[in-house]
Amino acid sequence: MAQIDLLTPLEVKKAKTTKKVEYMPDGRGLYLRVRDNGEKYFIVKLYRGSKIFERGIGNPSDVSLAQAREERDRYKALWKEGKDPSVEKKKQKYDAISNLEQTFEHIQAQTFQNIVTKNSSSHQRRWVGLYNKYLANTIGSLPLADIDDAIILEVVEDVHKQVPQTANKVKSLISVVFNHAIEKKWYRGSNPCKLLEGNSLIKKPKNKHFEYLKEHRVGELMELLGKSNNHINNAFIYILMVTGLRVGSLRNAKWSWVQGDVLQIPGKFMKDGKDFRCPLSTQAVTELKNLANHCVNTKPNDYIFSSPMLESKQPKSDNTFRNFLRNLIDDNEVTLHGFRTLFNIVLTKSKKFTEERIESQLTHAYTKTTIRRVYLGTEDFLDERRELVQYISDWVDNQAKHYKQAVNV
Repeated sequence: MAQIDLLTPLEVKKAKTTKKVEYMPDGRGLYLRVRDNGEKYFIVKLYRGSKIFERGIGNPSDVSLAQAREERDRYKALWKEGKDPSVEKKKQKYDAISNLEQTFEHIQAQTFQNIVTKNSSSHQRRWVGLYNKYLANTIGSLPLADIDDAIILEVVEDVHKQVPQTANKVKSLISVVFNHAIEKKWYRGSNPCKLLEGNSLIKKPKNKHFEYLKEHRVGELMELLGKSNNHINNAFIYILMVTGLRVGSLRNAKWSWVQGDVLQIPGKFMKDGKDFRCPLSTQAVTELKNLANHCVNTKPNDYIFSSPMLESKQPKSDNTFRNFLRNLIDDNEVTLHGFRTLFNIVLTKSKKFTEERIESQLTHAYTKTTIRRVYLGTEDFLDERRELVQYISDWVDNQAKHYKQAVNV
């Protein structure tokens, strides 16, 4: 019978060798490896056929002889199951580190850095706002492995009771975090948000359409803008109406963006995160030139629609322009975003432009199918979209003309 427990703790402590390396057996495959430089290490010799494999256990200063014997037995049991002890050890170490780092807060920060920062600045601000307000103090400190569909439902349902329209955005944020963790192999489970699909307790309410300025009131608006001395607000409202741009994309415009009859908008100010060339009608170009004559700050990096009180360091707020519009036409329901609805309605009714072309200006999706989009390359149909904005600008002029004639009758 093979002898075991051949070594004593004192022998391990005093072990030395004059050889380059010496293996002192303890029995059942456990050895104390001693080098001539004084280095000592417990190892296990494992056999697969005629081949010998060495697997380290640890330094005697960290691992006692008794602990080394326990590890030897565990290693041999794993080896018998076809598992490599060194691989299992690395997996345990990885899991231990991962469990410490896999809190929702940590993973959402990684998701923000790796994914969300590629989107527009407004999308990034919305992400940060949602996380800080609804998730940081609820599931932020929890490990992903501990967050199940019941916990998510409790959080999202609470949001749904306060702001139903926001609940789905919060659930979407959680889902994106889990998907990213799964893709990066930081989390080995399934996305618990999938179990909440169709849950009636957090059902998304019907979308509330933005109130828009009706077609018959456009002439009146132009008449009122003509009487207003607020050149910055006037220009903003007009250009927003004839381009179909989103408020944030236009509000943040700088003079350097104006390239002739094109407004070159950086991707960070677009919803899809991609640069966009917005064509400007002849009337819109004239509007900007007239505005420049009334502005003190027209350097390339100055905001076009800035407040004189802020010395062009930041643009006017959405509320400023919205309140200006509502006070001007005496309507507390109309919205700035509604100009996109007006833009779509006017161009659709004209029957002069395809739905795809109208959408290319509104959503910047130049085709409906992914395959066609791939083969379009960098084509953005700028010339065709010039026709759109010119048509609606001419239409607005006609509305102003007809309104003036009606008033003067």
